[in-house]
Amino acid sequence: MIPQANKMMNAQISPGVIEIQEDGTQNGSLLVTVNVTTKDDRADPIADATVSLVGGGKAFSQTTDSSGTASFTVSGLSLDSNINEAYLKVTISASGFEDYTKDQAILLYRL
Repeated sequence: MIPQANKMMNAQISPGVIEIQEDGTQNGSLLVTVNVTTKDDRADPIADATVSLVGGGKAFSQTTDSSGTASFTVSGLSLDSNINEAYLKVTISASGFEDYTKDQAILLYRL
């Protein structure tokens, strides 16, 4: 029997908004950082957590470093012609912790 994870984690995600051009495409690239910590009074960093970003027609994945940070260079995001805003979803998994999911982590906003 596999023991269930009982520890929880928290995430700080930056930036909260990515601008999409009027034609529905992202202009250039942007650095996105996700800081993953324990969800308790100590807020210790969680190393080796797998962080995934999905949305805007793309998917990205990174592993957190010893300070609990995963950094992504995000480019090529897009919105369909009839969509003015959407979200990137963040999913994080780490050994010994419950998975963390935030469906509306980063807003994609058409200018």
